Amino acid sequence: MKLTVRRHSFETNSSSHHTIILSNQKRVQEDIEIENKDNEYFLDYVDYSLIDTKEKKAYFLAGLFDYEIETMDWMIEEYNVFIQVLKDNKEEEILSNIAKHKKEFLAEPYCEAYCCNFFHNGPLIDCNCSFASRFKEYFKVSLLEGDFNFDKKLQEDENKKRKELYDKIYDFLYNDGIIVAYETL
Repeated sequence: MKLTVRRHSFETNSSSHHTIILSNQKRVQEDIEIENKDNEYFLDYVDYSLIDTKEKKAYFLAGLFDYEIETMDWMIEEYNVFIQVLKDNKEEEILSNIAKHKKEFLAEPYCEAYCCNFFHNGPLIDCNCSFASRFKEYFKVSLLEGDFNFDKKLQEDENKKRKELYDKIYDFLYNDGIIVAYETL
């Protein structure tokens, strides 16, 4: 009898360490090496899977956004830009699956839908990094929350940032973006 342990999943016990790396095809090995240097104990055992198709990237990011928005109430504007990219590119099946997952995620206690039922990559709840900080570090654009109709200059600045983020998310999803789902014991 053959038993597979940890295939397509992240453990969330206290001895595990998880993180994600947002990168691109050109830099992925360099970014993994940087992560290894920052966390010396990673050198003993590293298991990571590359999330590199449009669908996998969209689903994984959507799950991270769902978790971040539900638990911290952060990144709502960035999520809206992400969804707009998918809408503008007529990704109806992906959007439908994201909506279905979000409904399941919000209905489950302890975020179980995100952990097990949809992405099969685990929740990264025990992750040592913040998705929000990794996202902002990679995309280098941070949007403000709220309505800026009262301040034309601020609204113009936010619209420029929104367009810049839109272009970067598009490039990440449809070109060379990679997510490294990273685990070590």
